[in-house]
Amino acid sequence: MDKLLYLGFDVASPPSTSLLQAWNTDSPFFWLGYYLGGCCVTDASWPNTYSVPTLNGLGWGVRALYVDQQIAVTCPSCTPMSSCNAQTLGAAVGQDAVSLAGQVGLPAGATIFLDIEGGDLLPNYFLTYVDAWVTAVRAGNYVPGFYVTYTVQNQLYGIYAGNVLYWVAAIPCPNVQGNTPIQEPNVWQFALGQSLSYGGYSLSVDVDVAPSTGSGGIAP
Repeated sequence: MDKLLYLGFDVASPPSTSLLQAWNTDSPFFWLGYYLGGCCVTDASWPNTYSVPTLNGLGWGVRALYVDQQIAVTCPSCTPMSSCNAQTLGAAVGQDAVSLAGQVGLPAGATIFLDIEGGDLLPNYFLTYVDAWVTAVRAGNYVPGFYVTYTVQNQLYGIYAGNVLYWVAAIPCPNVQGNTPIQEPNVWQFALGQSLSYGGYSLSVDVDVAPSTGSGGIAP
């Protein structure tokens, strides 16, 4: 079937190879979200299940996420963060994201999206953590990005402008019902928990759209 340009999906746990093969042929999707790790990641098995070149070989583009400190939830495996350790912690997890990206074959120049989520504005200590993470990811020859709500995107855009990339969860869509991003997202997540079936394989996924396929791990 004809594919709808640049649709992608993300799901917490890695799908089976059989599903990915069937969906690559029969679904409208070009790319998928790939969870590198981090202390708040739901399923840390992605790197042990697929490398990025393996997914590319199956016909899939990749956008990598690193799920660490969160504002909205407390994850038991995360180190408690404050103004005292935010810079050190951000640098350490940025280096960890770079290391994991290299191990799974994410090519230099690809984006690693720090999964912040949230809904409210980030406090100053969290911004210190974020800035240290950005610096470490850039030093590792990757492009820093943020997975955030549109409210946090607006806050971070005021600091970084277009020098980082934004994967925005905006439901309903941007510029509707008071949602007003400062700039259009680089990647937009517009539907959650969609139960979809293609080629005889079903899965519940979140649905995204981006301006490119993310082929070879490069995004957007």
